[in-house]
Amino acid sequence: MAEVHTSTMLDESSFDVDKLTYEIFSILENKFLFGGYDDPKLSKNTHQVPIQEQLKPTKQFNGGKVRILSIDGGGATNGILAAKSLTHLESCLRRKSGNPDASISDYFDVVAGSGSGGILAALLFTRGKNGRPMFTAEEALSFLVRINKKMNRAQGFFGKVFGSAKAEKVFSENFSGN
Repeated sequence: MAEVHTSTMLDESSFDVDKLTYEIFSILENKFLFGGYDDPKLSKNTHQVPIQEQLKPTKQFNGGKVRILSIDGGGATNGILAAKSLTHLESCLRRKSGNPDASISDYFDVVAGSGSGGILAALLFTRGKNGRPMFTAEEALSFLVRINKKMNRAQGFFGKVFGSAKAEKVFSENFSGN
């Protein structure tokens, strides 16, 4: 069995994501965030809110919806694939909203995650002293790659364990005083 190296994954200019995954992500992005995907099988709602209204952060526009972001732990990719998908989502949000500082947390009401997905959720939704999220999606991806190297050093593919002592050390080094 081939070992997955996160540094190799990050160096690639893009991930090869199968067609179904791409289509699901596109539907999520267009329908639920921007309202641009009309498939009668997915929704019977014929009322369309203008895209300018939908692209307002959740504090300004609710539209009767609760926007939930759930981030999977990632299994063999240790959350790297989820983090890379979130960088794509954040860049789309910035481009479509016209706000170069838009963050994922501006567009979701609730976040949840398991394993590495929980770490990503914390990184993207924890506010810093300036009131903005402490990490952009790109910074969260870089952080995850960096801690994966530290946490999994010399443990091999089957020996990966998020030991509490190692995890506490890595997180206290990065979040003390923030």
